[in-house]
Amino acid sequence: MALSTTSNIDPAFPVFGPLATTASLRTQFTTYRTEYAALATALNTSGAQGAQGAAGAQGPQGAQGSPGVQGPAGAQGAAGVGTPGPQGPQGPPGGGDGAVVVYMGPDPPASPDVGQLWMHTDTGIWMLYWYAPWGDWEGAL
Repeated sequence: MALSTTSNIDPAFPVFGPLATTASLRTQFTTYRTEYAALATALNTSGAQGAQGAAGAQGPQGAQGSPGVQGPAGAQGAAGVGTPGPQGPQGPPGGGDGAVVVYMGPDPPASPDVGQLWMHTDTGIWMLYWYAPWGDWEGAL
């Protein structure tokens, strides 16, 4: 659509001053409004849309972001369900010769030698069999 560069608004028509009338103001305003609407329609009218242009080149890769926060700790695993095995047999008595005989178990040995060590496996306490007429175990460590 071609746009006209000539306006129908009459600059000599009195709009201001002592010769201006309400009719002259109304006429000029109506003409202005009609031309403005035609001009706006012409400028807003577009033809058929053209083909889409080619995609631009890909930009450079951005900087790596900061590391995220550490996640929560996992759940605790199940406790073992195994049972302890039976206590092994008591070893043979020592040969003497200054060697120390050590026994480990929840109860003291039945026939301890004087100077024999016993570790109470339930408490972890070391006991020493001391010579006494009645027999006696004393804390060693």
